[in-house]
Amino acid sequence: MAKINLGEVYGVEPFVTLNEAEGRVKDEPQAYIFRLLKPKTLKNPHAKQLLDFVRKNFHTLPFTERWLRGALPQDHHEAAFSELLASKSLMAYPILAEASRKPVAQAEHTVVIVRGGCLVLT
Repeated sequence: MAKINLGEVYGVEPFVTLNEAEGRVKDEPQAYIFRLLKPKTLKNPHAKQLLDFVRKNFHTLPFTERWLRGALPQDHHEAAFSELLASKSLMAYPILAEASRKPVAQAEHTVVIVRGGCLVLT
């Protein structure tokens, strides 16, 4: 079991759905959020350029692909991005869907652990 320490920052993402829903989520095949995982050796020079852009602008923070538009000529973007995914330089966060397809609402809070509890930053 992990220990929570003073000064650490956490993202808390509660989900809520209807009573008649299954109450569990499953991964969908689509992903719209990505993050730098581990830079790998790349063949495509445009993929290398895109990887450098990701590293410089996002480090390991999550981002969406549309934020990368304009980093390369448009006719090279798709192949470069595909190589980053195939090489596992980027990790994709799949869309989470409620298993019974009932509506789901999600919120997010960022908290920092302080003496006596936590401080909500969002």
